[in-house]
Amino acid sequence: MTVQELFKSLSFDEIAAALQHTHFRDVKKFISQSAEYKMAYDQFCHIVPDGDGGEVTFDLALPEALENSKVKAIVANNVEGQCWENILQKEVIRPEDNNVTEAEMAGSILWGATFYGFTPHSQERCFGDFFNDDSPFATQAYRLGIREMLPYITDKEERRELKKLSKGNPDGVPCNSETIRYLWERRKHFNRSKRKREYRMSKRQDELWEMNRIYHYVERLCKFGNIETAGFLVSLIKQIYHAESVNDFMLESFAYGENDRVGYLKELLDKYACEMNGPANSDSKLTIIIWSSESFPLNSDERKQLHEFLMKFFALPATSIQIVSGVTQAENPEIQIQFISIKNK
Repeated sequence: MTVQELFKSLSFDEIAAALQHTHFRDVKKFISQSAEYKMAYDQFCHIVPDGDGGEVTFDLALPEALENSKVKAIVANNVEGQCWENILQKEVIRPEDNNVTEAEMAGSILWGATFYGFTPHSQERCFGDFFNDDSPFATQAYRLGIREMLPYITDKEERRELKKLSKGNPDGVPCNSETIRYLWERRKHFNRSKRKREYRMSKRQDELWEMNRIYHYVERLCKFGNIETAGFLVSLIKQIYHAESVNDFMLESFAYGENDRVGYLKELLDKYACEMNGPANSDSKLTIIIWSSESFPLNSDERKQLHEFLMKFFALPATSIQIVSGVTQAENPEIQIQFISIKNK
């Protein structure tokens, strides 16, 4: 049996129930927080396999190695970091332990193949936050990191090179392991004045890295598509740059023609993301962007259904929520809903 055949033989709720016992034992009501896993499951059932095959095997922890001998710890091999199309064609090799169910095997594959629940959108956002360091804010953070090191570098030639670099456009903080060990030893003997200096510089670097993250987030938002409401994106970007914190979440209607895409999204929110609903903090605002493509636009009925459902689902005052529509650059037949929660300073 291939991975895709395994998934098609099970419902998502069966897999979610298995995950609750094998991977999310400390999460109450896991199914209400499993929207990203549900979207991944639907893709696993419908995308076309394309790969070299292979096998998926499983490692099981011995009961005596666990605090609770009644639970199972299962790891699926040969699934992490691989294209989903390739994974789906692999042959599932059942462990010798016959007590492992098909739902538990599928849950372990889903957990590993999705990088613990990440959809392609959340993967892109995560990797973008980690590896995008080419903004003016990142440059300032690197410069500050070099200046933080300078007082403790004794080699004159090294100090001279670092000073030059701190005035240019560094793409990192050059520091070998020996220097790092030396700086850590020096930190143990900092007086109060040096500790305050280090704290201020560290806080400023954190602020700059957060601004770098927001800079690239706004860049991705602008490239994603066009908002139908004139001037809305400019206003939203201004809010984002002046916010204390910004959280982003995306849902997509992976209906594949079997269900209507609005119905899919309503079920996804109502059953698998229901921890999102309810009033937000008084100092937070929720922006919801409903994305569709030019080739598969929202019709008036879909627009009305989604607007009414979202207003009822979140139950927020009109001043705390805004819903707009946008057109994506990609020709995607699905509806994507982007939730942007902005907490004001």
